[in-house]
Amino acid sequence: MSASDCAQGYLDTLEHQVLGLGEVPEDQRRHMLSLIHLVREQMISLSQRERAYHTVVKSCEDLASFEDVDQVILSTLERAVELTKAERGFCILVGQTGEPMLKVSHRYPPGGSDSEHPSETIVRRVLEGRRPLRTTNAAHDPRFQESASIASYHIRSVLCAPLSLKDEILGALYLDTRQRVRQFSEVDLQTLEAMASQASVAIALARLIADLRTQNERLESALRELDRTRHELTKAERLSMLGQVAAGVVHDLRGPMNTIKGYAGLLSNGEPSPEERRQLTHYILQAVDRLNSMCQELLDFARGEVTIVPRIVYMPEFMERLRILLQPEWKARGLHLEMEVGYTGPAVFDEGRLTRALMNIANNAREALGPGGILRISVCVEERGLVFRLRDNGPGVPPALRERLFEPFVTFGKREGTGLGLAIARKIVEDHGGTIRLDESCAAGAAFVITLPLECVPPEERPRC
Repeated sequence: MSASDCAQGYLDTLEHQVLGLGEVPEDQRRHMLSLIHLVREQMISLSQRERAYHTVVKSCEDLASFEDVDQVILSTLERAVELTKAERGFCILVGQTGEPMLKVSHRYPPGGSDSEHPSETIVRRVLEGRRPLRTTNAAHDPRFQESASIASYHIRSVLCAPLSLKDEILGALYLDTRQRVRQFSEVDLQTLEAMASQASVAIALARLIADLRTQNERLESALRELDRTRHELTKAERLSMLGQVAAGVVHDLRGPMNTIKGYAGLLSNGEPSPEERRQLTHYILQAVDRLNSMCQELLDFARGEVTIVPRIVYMPEFMERLRILLQPEWKARGLHLEMEVGYTGPAVFDEGRLTRALMNIANNAREALGPGGILRISVCVEERGLVFRLRDNGPGVPPALRERLFEPFVTFGKREGTGLGLAIARKIVEDHGGTIRLDESCAAGAAFVITLPLECVPPEERPRC
């Protein structure tokens, strides 16, 4: 038994005892009964408020879990109708045009006609005034004498509270009853107003969630479209690059092939002397070497990934082996190659790959230099690491090409080549954890600086800070 029921029982007992007090004057008994009646009414009101409080709290907990406007409205109406014992419940939301439109209806008990609607006069009064409204006899309320729906639906008691958030009116909650014995109290109105306030926040949040979902769906759709477009552009770029590569390769291969064809024709015609045969054969072998070099560059670029196999390398021997590889071509063209070994200790790197990177830069210089041209290759240890510098006295790099210098298929100052040499060199250096750059402070010619991490040099050989 609840505390309220117990209290009502005590009041009933007290009332019975007062009625049995024959020696007490009649006016005193009436006064005592009046006080008991007043306490009873206060207790009933308190019980209603307690029940309303628990309903509002439970409604608040439920609304926090809803993400759909219809769920919010239906849950609020169900609890409001259950608590107030209303016959009908409606939620009216304001549309985009500002006109109210019926969103959800709830009938108690179920089975009412779908053609029934709330009193439009009362709803508009609440929406325009933005204040809750209660009437216990709508048919005789002077505020609603011109309402046809009140008369046609035999509406008696009405509660209506606005759904609003700050300055925005969202709609209204409407309850009514046709029972003469059931009239809405002021507590009912306060309860509906509290529930409307909660529902307003929940509706706003549900709409925000719906908007965010819509925006998210649009964003996902845009991302999918962007991804599809990116794939198409990538495919188009690859096809375009493939066309450029094919055209460049055909153009670059034609030179050595024409050389081979021409010298092979000279060998097959007439009777060349042994010296002439040796010279022609040498030219053919040089052309074949150029073909192999260009094919290797294309293969290195196509593979993308470079496997680095570091080992201990002694710099004087490394620089000498590099000179031996470069010297024949440079000497044949009347060019000069200078090697400067500023560091004579050991270092750890992939000798074959780094040789390839240095040779690519040197070959670019060889193609750009005229007779008497000089390339100086030096190595030293600095605070930044192991530093290689390659500097020539040629025409230098045009300013327009400097930003794209290490991109694939960028070439300048050469009669032939794939334009992949510097791109491959950068990949090799970066796979070592190093950097490669064009020294733009060089006043004449071109200068490239390769820096490998200091970790590739033994600690005892590193500069002392």
